Amino acid sequence: SYNGQTVYALTSYLTTDENFDPEDVNSRNIVWTPAECVMTAKEKTNLRDKPTTENGSQVIATIYNGDIVNQTATGSNGWSRVIYEGQTLYAVSSFLTEYGGE
Repeated sequence: SYNGQTVYALTSYLTTDENFDPEDVNSRNIVWTPAECVMTAKEKTNLRDKPTTENGSQVIATIYNGDIVNQTATGSNGWSRVIYEGQTLYAVSSFLTEYGGE
């Protein structure tokens, strides 16, 4: 239902990813699986504005072991979507580990 009308769309054109940007070529063809984990870096880890190291992706922040990020999704491309200091950013999933806390 859209604007009070029943409409139809190809399923492959739809997403539940609220952060999907059709203009961002790095987001295309990535399947995001929702996650709710508190994570930290295994070691020094860059957080980027796009889930890639190519195509103009920029490092926005760097975290270290003990710094906390909230993982909101894992991507089929090996990246995680995280919230850090109120920003949605991306980190290589294998560089993160669950935060044990104190």
